Amino acid sequence: MVIEGEQTRGHGWVIALTISIGALVLALAAWLILVRIPRLAPQIVAVPSASAPTGWDLLGKLNVPDGIVPGWATIMSSGVVGVVIVAWRFDGNDWKDFQVFDTATKTTLWEDQGWAVYPVAGDKLAITGDPGLDLYSVRTGTGESFSLGGMPDVVFVGRQTIVNYGMETGTLCGRRISNPRVCAWQRKVDVTSEIPDPGVTWIDTSAGVIDADSGQPAGFGYDANSDDDDPSVWYVAYGPQRVVRYQRAGDDLTCQLWDTRNNEAINPDIVEYCVDFAWPDISYFLTQGWQDDDGNFTMTAISWQSGQEIWQALIHPTIQMNLSDASVAYAGGSVIVTTDADVTSPQTPATQTVLNATNGSVVWTNTAYRFVGDISHIAYMTPGQTLNGFDASSPNFEELWSIPLPSDTAEVSIVDGVVYALSESTGELWVLRN
Repeated sequence: MVIEGEQTRGHGWVIALTISIGALVLALAAWLILVRIPRLAPQIVAVPSASAPTGWDLLGKLNVPDGIVPGWATIMSSGVVGVVIVAWRFDGNDWKDFQVFDTATKTTLWEDQGWAVYPVAGDKLAITGDPGLDLYSVRTGTGESFSLGGMPDVVFVGRQTIVNYGMETGTLCGRRISNPRVCAWQRKVDVTSEIPDPGVTWIDTSAGVIDADSGQPAGFGYDANSDDDDPSVWYVAYGPQRVVRYQRAGDDLTCQLWDTRNNEAINPDIVEYCVDFAWPDISYFLTQGWQDDDGNFTMTAISWQSGQEIWQALIHPTIQMNLSDASVAYAGGSVIVTTDADVTSPQTPATQTVLNATNGSVVWTNTAYRFVGDISHIAYMTPGQTLNGFDASSPNFEELWSIPLPSDTAEVSIVDGVVYALSESTGELWVLRN
């Protein structure tokens, strides 16, 4: 998920003195000494560097709940810089325990449980439950909790609006974050999409794409319909202006990059199996075909501007798999494709194929690493016992450094540009020292 951070600004007064240059300098110096400037709590900031980090600092110990699934703990952004969420997944379902941790004071602020958590406007967190919804302050954990009644499924969470759905009645309800107990709008439609990424402001439904804030048509995607229709049409977003139209007719699936302003295709139909990998900050969309006789997948890069093919590359997993189980990331001029991942444990190393983002050439492969994330041009990977930094902007994906992970590390995450490590047995939370 992409989260907007909090920014603090200070203000002061400049005293203009006109008696002489010397007096002005002295007066300003005295003012700087005497004025009381508020001190902010120290914030952990990222300083990506080609030089090796110097170690790890222990931030604190969190409570490890009983009955969690090993290997599924995650560290997430709260939407407030310096405050992170540690989520523990329970065995048997997707129910989670959320602990909100302040990295400046090194304390757990509060704890709650639910299906999922989302940062929303007003420095609040929306936590979806069964069948209710909690809206709590990030800092204090105070707020309100209420039932969603006969519409328990949350299908959209935006900065200003939450939309929930009742399958039995086929009704959507749009709720304002500022007044969540009532429906600001309602519509009788079926929902055909999952909760979209941050920044997306619309919902894919059986009656076309609708704007989540108003409940009215979004201005494109009028042909979106039900999964039961043939052909079935739906839209997927990877950013406000990065939208892909999908159509399934019988056994054939086609996909097109979509211009939402003009409600038209950017490129001709791609008649093959399409997997959704795209980024708001680069100029191509990636698709994959089925594995060929040699076990390869074809990856195609397509320009968001022209709809033309830029390059194709072959990805060769070491096992038979569906490439929809793969993941793709962009870092500093490299495209990092992860295949063969063990879905029972996301921390397990997998096959990494690194491509040059300009021409699609394979520049590095390895079967022992898991991709953690990137800061600037540094790609962070781990084989399990160490954290390794790679220069993603170099021609050969050069390894820059390697540093041991803290003892018993189960999860390494990058949140708001900071690298964290977490132990699932002790609850110790560490931060990388640059």
